[in-house]
Amino acid sequence: TAQFALSEQFSLKPGGTYYFDLSAMGIPGTVNTGNEDGAVSLPDTSLHYVPFTYAGTIEAYKLTSAMVTTEEYAQQNKYAHSLFVADYAVTHTISWGGLNDEGLIFGKNYASGGVDYTL
Repeated sequence: TAQFALSEQFSLKPGGTYYFDLSAMGIPGTVNTGNEDGAVSLPDTSLHYVPFTYAGTIEAYKLTSAMVTTEEYAQQNKYAHSLFVADYAVTHTISWGGLNDEGLIFGKNYASGGVDYTL
């Protein structure tokens, strides 16, 4: 669940940690529980509290399907996005095709606490 209201979206402090409940999102792959090679486990492997760092606001466009873009398209379709970066690998052992099959390559809608996101 997001820790902020929509009106706060673009006033968050970059570098802050925010937790999201991804447990119902059906993210494919094996949940990251760490490994002997040094990968660090998610703090909550139930995916109810997944930490993300707020990187700030970026001006960018998004793709909703496979297409060739141009600079003109990019400039005409960019808008402000809040960018959150996962603090840990959430899952592993999943292919690009598996992510695409779940709608995660071109964005999957996610709503929490009255705020809409795209994964």
